[in-house]
Amino acid sequence: MMSMSVEDAAKLSASDANSFAYTTIKDRLPAIYSKTVDQVYRQKSQHCGDPDSCEDLKRIVGSLSEQRYRLQTNKPLRPPRSEECEATRLWGRALEEAAKESLTGKVLPFEAPWLLVECHMYWSIWEAVQMSRHLTSLDPFLAQKRNSFVSSQRAVLGLSNYLSSLRNTGLKDRTLLRNDLKSLIRLSLWGNRFDLSLSGGEENLPSSSFVDQIYSHDSFILSDDSVEVIDLLIADSGPRSIDLVLDNAGFELFSDLCLADYLIDNNLVDSVLLHVKSIPWFVSDATSRDLSWTLEEMSRTADLAGLSARWTAYLEAGSWAVTDHPFWTSPWDFSHMESLAPDLYSTLSASRLVVFKGDLNYRKLVGDRRWPLETPLVAAANGFRPAPFVALRALKADTCCGLAETQWKRAESERSDWMVCGNYAVIQYCALNM
Repeated sequence: MMSMSVEDAAKLSASDANSFAYTTIKDRLPAIYSKTVDQVYRQKSQHCGDPDSCEDLKRIVGSLSEQRYRLQTNKPLRPPRSEECEATRLWGRALEEAAKESLTGKVLPFEAPWLLVECHMYWSIWEAVQMSRHLTSLDPFLAQKRNSFVSSQRAVLGLSNYLSSLRNTGLKDRTLLRNDLKSLIRLSLWGNRFDLSLSGGEENLPSSSFVDQIYSHDSFILSDDSVEVIDLLIADSGPRSIDLVLDNAGFELFSDLCLADYLIDNNLVDSVLLHVKSIPWFVSDATSRDLSWTLEEMSRTADLAGLSARWTAYLEAGSWAVTDHPFWTSPWDFSHMESLAPDLYSTLSASRLVVFKGDLNYRKLVGDRRWPLETPLVAAANGFRPAPFVALRALKADTCCGLAETQWKRAESERSDWMVCGNYAVIQYCALNM
């Protein structure tokens, strides 16, 4: 095994003008600010009858416009302004540490770690809403998330029908379980392509033939540990619960819940803990509000009502549970979880398998560093290993590890932007005893 440490890999930063981090901070993040201002302003008609709420909207728009200006002109990131709580303490400490590491003693967008800067933008959007008097429950991304799910209905129905077909085969032997899980893991993996933060908030939707085409994308999976993951899931021993650390609402959330459904329905686990974000995050990240709305929306569709009822029953019986934690919406990478969020680390430690969905979770898993691509995942995780875990990720940032040289060289020969285009993916597993 290659011997690597964090000293071998620099944190991604916009200080490199040729990096995706630079493009993101220079172009994508200001565009998301502008899109968010537009989404907030569109809600004016809902609140125009209430002068106080109307004034709140003006203040939110003014704050977001100011934050966009500060980002574009490389002004220092502001410390938390909202009421002190665990989340603000995590943020305050992160900004203090970044200032100590900075040559200027300031945390500047085009010099600080990309992960910190990008997370700070979404934190600042949330704080702008929290500083209002009457609109603290406002989710600026709500309409985009809901429209994305509604626009994906043909793909949703196709996946629902596929899940139903898996239930009609009777008692399953190990071969059938393996085949079903292989497909559902891929469906959850490729559901991660449909991310509103990468597209700047513009719709990014699955095709109606998404399920039928799932194995046609196998050549784009650069690292595939699904066999090891399935071995663990069908084992007769070990904890009877898994943790699913969710990424996007919309179609991806639906595909993740299909996997969770299969695990319960086939008695592979007794419980699934669904980790959501506590605040609106990275445009399309799933919150408990998004999950509740998805089930309600499904219940209003004849072909999905039965599935909605079954999933609601899972929640009521405790087979599924939904939880959040401020650590998920902090800028800290996962190697700091055990010391900064020991309660969350302890929760994950009780799991048979922790499933990390998406690009941001992967970036936090590997410290958002420029690792040599052949670096083992266990090394890049830098001591983080509460339980066996798997990362299901479509690549949308220029950090990755655990790749064979032949795989990354092939991807590089096919597309110069292979690490950020969302067309390539990994299924990477880390056992507890590696």
